[in-house]
Amino acid sequence: MLDPYIAGEAGVVKDGLFNTNNTSGGELVINIGDVSEDVLKDDRFAFEHGLPEDGTTEGTVDNTWGRVTNESYLTDFYPNNLEATRRNQDVGLDGLNDEDEASFGSFNAFVDNLNSLPANTRESILQDVSADNFQYYLGDELDDTDAGIVRRYKNFNGLDGNNSTTQTARGLTPSFANAPDKEDLNQDNTLNSVENYFEYRIPLNRNTLQVGQGNVVDREDVSDDGVNVSWYLFRIPISKPTRSIGNPDLQTIKYTRLYMTGWTQPVVLRMAKFQMVGSKWLRVQKPLNAPGFNQIPDPSVTDFSVTVVNIEENGQGIGDKSPYDLPPGLSRDQDNTTTNVRRRNEQSIQICIEDLQDQDSRAIFKQVNFDLVIKIMN
Repeated sequence: MLDPYIAGEAGVVKDGLFNTNNTSGGELVINIGDVSEDVLKDDRFAFEHGLPEDGTTEGTVDNTWGRVTNESYLTDFYPNNLEATRRNQDVGLDGLNDEDEASFGSFNAFVDNLNSLPANTRESILQDVSADNFQYYLGDELDDTDAGIVRRYKNFNGLDGNNSTTQTARGLTPSFANAPDKEDLNQDNTLNSVENYFEYRIPLNRNTLQVGQGNVVDREDVSDDGVNVSWYLFRIPISKPTRSIGNPDLQTIKYTRLYMTGWTQPVVLRMAKFQMVGSKWLRVQKPLNAPGFNQIPDPSVTDFSVTVVNIEENGQGIGDKSPYDLPPGLSRDQDNTTTNVRRRNEQSIQICIEDLQDQDSRAIFKQVNFDLVIKIMN
């Protein structure tokens, strides 16, 4: 992950509103397991095409977040392709258009608190109180301001107005998808509200982005156009969650949910590679030297971890940390299956043991299956 605290012009978050460097801290939270599809916590299945085509409130009920239909889910498309009627339904999961959001009862306290803000800021918020409006990444408004990539895609995930069928003067259809938005991740046409997941909280403050702290295991410093930046390698042990919600099971991981919290300024996290990795090498959990019947074993406080180092991720040393190099006599294989011939990555297992007690030991093992055919010759 690229350092989110780059100083100077290169680190400015050009979101079209604040356009400043990020100096605050926060957390990245990762949930893996079964996550609820009930985005608006009301135990009702919200789907846009169940809202009235004429924009009235008939057949709907209000909740804390907005308005949801009472209709039963049948099909996965808008019943009418007319832009006028579709616009009354394509309003996001809150079931409210921009005008209704500004006058909705549950939002009154929030709207009243806006009176203390500057007039232009207040009007900007009142145009979209739920902050769910969709904006296409191409358009005259963005081109006139020479908007960058962050500004263009800032509101691309908005649900209000993301299914338009009207073409612009350029012949573009400013739409994200043709299907209505709904609270259904796995497309089984039902609402699953079960929460069974492991949670991992990664602090991303300035003082925690240090190799050896938290989940940061390596850092690579590079220079691009005279700007010095750092890339951090995170490894998060899946068996050591911050907490568990419900009854999760590592054998049945269906979803991964990411969100950020605790930030007071706009921030952009740039990740070069986000993946789950595994190892066939396992730690021996039981003591290697079994104590006698009359001996009480002392609790071990040894810090014992098994990981890997490779030439692509650890080829650059940092401070007193030596870079990973190829073992003597080995050379990197070539990958001839791609158009551009490249060398494969080469890696080795790394065992880290700290505070090992006297007469104590640690070991790793790997399960293998071999068919051994032994022929005895007379």
